[in-house]
Amino acid sequence: GWFQPFLDVLPTFEQCDTTDFFSDDELKALEWEPVQTETAERLSMLRSTYDASQIKGVQREDQVEVSWDEFMWGVYQVVSRVLTIQREGQDGEKYLIPMIDMFNHDPRSVHELKCSQGAFKVIAGKRIQAGEQINILYGGGVLNNDRLIQDYGFIQQNNEFDVEQLTARKTKEPMV
Repeated sequence: GWFQPFLDVLPTFEQCDTTDFFSDDELKALEWEPVQTETAERLSMLRSTYDASQIKGVQREDQVEVSWDEFMWGVYQVVSRVLTIQREGQDGEKYLIPMIDMFNHDPRSVHELKCSQGAFKVIAGKRIQAGEQINILYGGGVLNNDRLIQDYGFIQQNNEFDVEQLTARKTKEPMV
């Protein structure tokens, strides 16, 4: 059908690149405990959800049995493609919008993804030349690298929204 071109360009399982698909060694190489912990917690929750869906006798007649890899591929397609739309006076809402999810992220983008009068629109912030790539801001443009690597599979160099984790040991003397 008309939707097939979109399905044809979705990443394969082998192309899934968020931390949910990292090996233990790759996760350790990040050397960032908050991402390691959140990934482990998310995988545990996903495994519980998957296992609960596989209980015999609970499935409907029309339900198709899927493998763990197929389940994870489906989760990846949703998590890596969901976009946050800011509406005036409201918190951001998450949507899956086929084809608009093909736009790449650029923190310097002047183009905006908006929803007005029930329609989603990419508003050009400057004149666009034929063949020029159009990027948008993921997460309203305020995502740190923790979110970007876990949800989209990449990091942004010199990300102004990154945070630094500091560890201080307890002392009896005031720290100056």
